[in-house]
Amino acid sequence: MNGMFRETAFVNLDLSNFDTSKVTTMYQMFYNIASIVGEKGTTYDADHKDFEYARVDDPDNDKPGYFTYKAAPTNS
Repeated sequence: MNGMFRETAFVNLDLSNFDTSKVTTMYQMFYNIASIVGEKGTTYDADHKDFEYARVDDPDNDKPGYFTYKAAPTNS
């Protein structure tokens, strides 16, 4: 996943089912994406362009991230 979202214009990434358990490298995954904003307002930080912010944004629990979570629709 090296450079997977590199220099794109994403604002929100809904990656609710994003599974990185078998990924071996995510170098510069978020390189130069100044427009990105996590679900709870975490904005791009050039010091965090690799895998460490590849999670749902949860700064209240000291886990900032660039992802947004949207639950799957339920059948009613």
